[in-house]
Amino acid sequence: MAFCGMKTIPFPFWLPFPTLANSLAGVAVGAKAMHLQPDQVIRLDRSCRVSGIAVERGVVWVTDTPAGRDLLLRQGENLPARGGWPVVVQALSESVIRLS
Repeated sequence: MAFCGMKTIPFPFWLPFPTLANSLAGVAVGAKAMHLQPDQVIRLDRSCRVSGIAVERGVVWVTDTPAGRDLLLRQGENLPARGGWPVVVQALSESVIRLS
């Protein structure tokens, strides 16, 4: 089972990523759903070994690198990883996502 060294990003999320803290190391990718509060932001990097993001509830805004295309994912939608790292996911409402 893969483990992900994700980082939660406190608002304002436009601060440079290296200054961000609050590691969620040890979250098992694919093992359980992640509950996100409105405006909560997570940053996924290559070490997370995420092959996709599925939204089980709510709406999330996804930006990958390069930041040329932002996507809104709603309940029941998913996005396969496209290989652009890091990927930033922001909950626009109370949301539940599953990383695979």
